[in-house]
Amino acid sequence: LAAIGTFVFLELPGIENAPAASAADSTNITVQGRQFYWMFTYPNGAISVGTMIAPAGNVVNEIVTAPVTDVVHSWWVPELGGKIDAIPGRDNHTWFEAPVGDYAARCSDLCGIQHARMTAQVKVVPRAQYEQFIAQRAAAPAGVALGKEEYQHACAVCHRLATAFVGPSLGANPLLTDAVGLRTILRLGVGTMPAVG
Repeated sequence: LAAIGTFVFLELPGIENAPAASAADSTNITVQGRQFYWMFTYPNGAISVGTMIAPAGNVVNEIVTAPVTDVVHSWWVPELGGKIDAIPGRDNHTWFEAPVGDYAARCSDLCGIQHARMTAQVKVVPRAQYEQFIAQRAAAPAGVALGKEEYQHACAVCHRLATAFVGPSLGANPLLTDAVGLRTILRLGVGTMPAVG
């Protein structure tokens, strides 16, 4: 135990603290755990759901949180580091630096009935591609791409179009053609369905 304790206390500062990096070589991304999906907010206000886009070879500082009305989640990308809790109303901090590639992410806390489906992906891309993505996403914040991500990673976790799943079938639901009603239910939630954005 003494050897393990000594090793941990000697190595912990290097693990805990992100390496010093200039503004050009680092970025901040907010990771928000929501029932039952992950939402990512970039420095320019751009948003993605279910897939984080991050620059390769740069220090990525993650601010991990959850909405005050949500439950505790745990952000875990096994290939990029340890688990960190997404606690409602509180910011936790972690970081990674990775080469180009795709990395699987998941919630490692039992956060509800669809916990097992609360997965995400971290796509690490060249810095120029990352900059292009966040610029396009900020220019069209309510675009088709974000809507598709939200459906795939938030709605489809509990609903199907043709048959009932955890939630009712959406295929013949008249609410899908009612923009005001749909906006209201997505922003405020209803019954056991949480607000999704």
